[in-house]
Amino acid sequence: MAHFVFIHGAWHGGWCWVRVRSLLEAQGHRVFTPTLTGLGERSHLGRPNIGLDVHVRDVSAVLEWEDLSDVVLCGHSYGGWVAGGVIQACADRIAAVVYLDGFLPRDGLSLHDTYPTDLREAQSALVAEGDGWRLPPMTAASLGVNRADQAWVDRLCTPHPIGTYRSKLLFPVGHERIAQNRYLFATGWGSDLFEGHRDQARAWGWPIGEAPSGHDAMVDQPGWVVEELLLALQSTGRNRVADDERRRRRNASASRPRQELPKRHSR
Repeated sequence: MAHFVFIHGAWHGGWCWVRVRSLLEAQGHRVFTPTLTGLGERSHLGRPNIGLDVHVRDVSAVLEWEDLSDVVLCGHSYGGWVAGGVIQACADRIAAVVYLDGFLPRDGLSLHDTYPTDLREAQSALVAEGDGWRLPPMTAASLGVNRADQAWVDRLCTPHPIGTYRSKLLFPVGHERIAQNRYLFATGWGSDLFEGHRDQARAWGWPIGEAPSGHDAMVDQPGWVVEELLLALQSTGRNRVADDERRRRRNASASRPRQELPKRHSR
């Protein structure tokens, strides 16, 4: 059994991983698909000051509170930028990181810093025309989603807090601390936005997977995504040093004397 944690992209929510989740759980794995603050079923929690740090905490808190280790972390699209912050916070809990048509995080930069100028300005204009802090969703058709699922994806996508695109990663990401890094590239939706990220991953010597899928490969090609995730898992060895250290800390904590609750007085 392994632990898989998924980070969805802009406008989406944990709902988009339902097919991948079902396939992995059928094999006995534990799967976590948190929805980021201000999106999906948590859209009611949206506010103008949501930054990247909030979304990083949404995910790192899952790893901490569930006490997960040897995690396979998968970030889709914008979720790749969030993954960079999660690696900074929880590298000792992560065995593999998989970027699914995702933005490769770069320390000291915001996601918008890496965008082509025309795309960044177009998105900022859309935000300004709306409520001033959320970016309206792209249509499922423009993301290359298969026709049968387009209405479902359009119905569930929600505006995205633009502050998360403008927040910078302040510290080195730390990919070198991860046993296996892998990049998955969707070739079937006619965009070159992620080609540079794929090429950078290849230059770093990472394994590359490609499939003729739309951008939402977890919707269009869940079987392929699962195959690649399991390959990433198989390529890792258990981080025994980190495991032993976590066990040592837990045992030390358990051996400390606990404060007894005061006994109730009889009346």
